Amino acid sequence: MQLARGELRDVRSMAQVYTAAFPESTAYYFARSSSARLIRVVQYGLEILLLLGAEALVVKKSSGEIAGYCIYSGAKSQQKPLAVWPRVLGRALAASVRLRPSELMRLVHSRMIFMHSAKTEHPLPKKAGRILSIAVHPNSQGQGLGTLLLKGALAELEPLPVLLEVRSDNPSAQALYHKSGFYRCGKTKDKLGEWIIMVRPGRDDGVRPSWT
Repeated sequence: MQLARGELRDVRSMAQVYTAAFPESTAYYFARSSSARLIRVVQYGLEILLLLGAEALVVKKSSGEIAGYCIYSGAKSQQKPLAVWPRVLGRALAASVRLRPSELMRLVHSRMIFMHSAKTEHPLPKKAGRILSIAVHPNSQGQGLGTLLLKGALAELEPLPVLLEVRSDNPSAQALYHKSGFYRCGKTKDKLGEWIIMVRPGRDDGVRPSWT
């Protein structure tokens, strides 16, 4: 397995990993979708993240197949010029055309719930990196690839504190984040259930969070 920087040309493979890793989520938001249509819609979303300045790491097998990815953003993330906006809008338009009205409403409603339900136990850092999406294909899980991807992203984001959200019913992911120095600092929810908000202190903070 080889860790490499993810590029736009890798996004379709990353979308395939996402749909395989999160079948409950994709089944809820995109019910009765063909595999090809589902992958295409997810692909547009991931492309938009990268076009807007997020970075990606991927794990590749010896065959070149992508087994997992991590998308993250932070102060080091490259700021994209205004010239990318037509491409961003093009991806957004293409995605909206392929979404059924019921799917679009479900996504928007869930996101609004997510944003307005956030409750933190302590103020979040104003300047922080963020893990936006991380996934490992089910066929490659249990091999430490999630740890490898997260470690690589955190190294890129140092010395910033880092934020992420994880499903409350995903204990294996929570264990990975705790092991990597993240601590619970709040919660939120969407139409599929509760999320835990976690933060990893910056390397130069020097203080262990009071909620640990």
